[in-house]
Amino acid sequence: MSGGHTPGPWKVDRDGDLPWMVLADFDDLPWGMVAEVPVFTGCEDEAGANARLLAAAPELLAALEAVEAMINKRPIVVGATTKEGRDAARAVFDQARAAINKATKEGEEA
Repeated sequence: MSGGHTPGPWKVDRDGDLPWMVLADFDDLPWGMVAEVPVFTGCEDEAGANARLLAAAPELLAALEAVEAMINKRPIVVGATTKEGRDAARAVFDQARAAINKATKEGEEA
């Protein structure tokens, strides 16, 4: 997996009314905080969903990178036997590549 980020898996935790925490296991510590998601009145469910999405980031990136590698090895996609199907497959591939770039800064300007 690329990106130079804290390796996954990550998990979420929350103690009472404190913010959600996104945590990762470190070799020398039982856990380490990757991110903190504040909880605002009326947005408790949204904050939890945001924390879970953040915690899934390493696995989502790995899955997208695997999809990209598979498509690069075998560019013919089921249902992509027509120009319309190929264009749709290319759009999905481009969307995955853009997400990978965003996560790994490969597409970021200096």
